[in-house]
Amino acid sequence: MPKYPENRRARSGKDIVKDLLESVALEELAIAHLINAEAEKIQSFTGHYGGFPTSPTNKQINEFQEQVARILEALCEKQKVLMRTVELSRHLLEEADEWDEDMMVE
Repeated sequence: MPKYPENRRARSGKDIVKDLLESVALEELAIAHLINAEAEKIQSFTGHYGGFPTSPTNKQINEFQEQVARILEALCEKQKVLMRTVELSRHLLEEADEWDEDMMVE
């Protein structure tokens, strides 16, 4: 469970971006766990060697495939958002470095 800082001191932009990137890393880990769970679900449904131990009908196979596809599509969309977040964070860090350099010159 995340812990929120008790003192509300002013934080630098770099600290905020660091926290943002840490949250992206945690979400990436969660996505990896979800993908692994889907893989285990597929293996359970199809059997270790594709023998379909539950003898599903073609309709059940199609429904299962559609369900897995929807979950993986949602995870891909989430991945796109996370990638954009990382790109924006990099941009913010570059701007913060430029701003720091400008402040040192003056």
